[in-house]
Amino acid sequence: MTAKLTDVISKFPKKNWNWSALTESSSVPIEFIMENRHFPWNWFKATEHTPFSFVQRHPDYKWDWKYLSENVSFDLILENLGFSWDWSIISRNTAPEEIIANPGLPWDWEAVSQNPDLTCDFVLENPSLPWHFDLFCTDDFCLGEDAISDSSSEVDEDEDESDKDDC
Repeated sequence: MTAKLTDVISKFPKKNWNWSALTESSSVPIEFIMENRHFPWNWFKATEHTPFSFVQRHPDYKWDWKYLSENVSFDLILENLGFSWDWSIISRNTAPEEIIANPGLPWDWEAVSQNPDLTCDFVLENPSLPWHFDLFCTDDFCLGEDAISDSSSEVDEDEDESDKDDC
């Protein structure tokens, strides 16, 4: 049997290891990290490889909450509201209908105003929300336009205005 890096770590855990690099190494599977959580792993770096069920059992570890806020389903966020979520990221990535359905959550309205799923119709249907109109059109985002703009395509000058679906 050929020894593995995890065998060496287990044999010499008190040596001067680079725990941050070990956490990211493909030679150290997440199962080994979870089985040996008493070692000083870099949980922030382990976040991407850790099952969310483990995060739920150990919310006090120093997880990358920005990564989790972008990569965990909204339903799981709702089930775990006490966690250290990044509400700017969640606000920018949650369907506007979900935002309206959950008014008591700590939405970041600057981020909601830049949500790529936001439509002109939705804004018009919800005028009393605390929109940031100055963010509806920036260098990175413009309400009513496709997320990816093709600068090479030009509007046909003969196009009927009613055919446009922009604001």
